[in-house]
Amino acid sequence: MATLEALCIREAAGSLTPDVLQRLRALQKEIERAKRERNAQRAVAADGEFHSLLWRQSGLTETVSILQNLWDRGEYYRIIMHARRQGFADESLKEHVRILDALEKRDISTAAKALERHRLHAMQRLEATT
Repeated sequence: MATLEALCIREAAGSLTPDVLQRLRALQKEIERAKRERNAQRAVAADGEFHSLLWRQSGLTETVSILQNLWDRGEYYRIIMHARRQGFADESLKEHVRILDALEKRDISTAAKALERHRLHAMQRLEATT
């Protein structure tokens, strides 16, 4: 997933309009709001929208389909992980901010690397929780 998501970011470089970046920021705020309210299910849903929006901007329909399939298979575990950790992981939120900051600076390479690290760290957090 880390490699495919990073590929999507690289391919999306030309389609990351101010509107798309604004929507990503809004989703990030929704995740933060859900975390404060201890609503793991809502945080996970907004996180899914965040990632899906990035994937779709790539125009790589087959890759998006593969990622969505993998994402859907992990939904149960993401909800359990965040519920056990009393909300969405602070580390994950910080990683999203690094991705967003790089995208807003049009530093696609840094954004792709940040996304890869985010995915790998998410898997480590999941392993530590289960």
